[in-house]
Amino acid sequence: MEEIYNHRIFHELKGFSLAQKRLNESKEKLLELGSVICRHKLHKIVGISLLHKHFDLQPNERLVRKSIDNIHYVRPQIQESCDCLIPYLWKVGQNYSLGQWSYYPLEFVDITSIEVKIYLNLL
Repeated sequence: MEEIYNHRIFHELKGFSLAQKRLNESKEKLLELGSVICRHKLHKIVGISLLHKHFDLQPNERLVRKSIDNIHYVRPQIQESCDCLIPYLWKVGQNYSLGQWSYYPLEFVDITSIEVKIYLNLL
């Protein structure tokens, strides 16, 4: 189930150095996960990302990626009701109240940038 953005989910992410340490401890499991993705021919549409944070966000902020002249910026942005932001990075977690797995958006892309508009038109 796709969930709406929740600041708490981002806030619970580990810092980069701890996330990297856990990544090094889990290399075997990641190789196995990669094999599952390839076996099911999902390698062109699914990726794995190291979930981490470099800084905290305020409860009313989201992390937004914007592209300007082919340079990508990731910055906090005050959360607004805006159709120009779409999630591009998700965290899978168990929603205990519903008793099922859910997809929580973590980071967003601003689709008003020209590079993103060109990409979306190619789809």
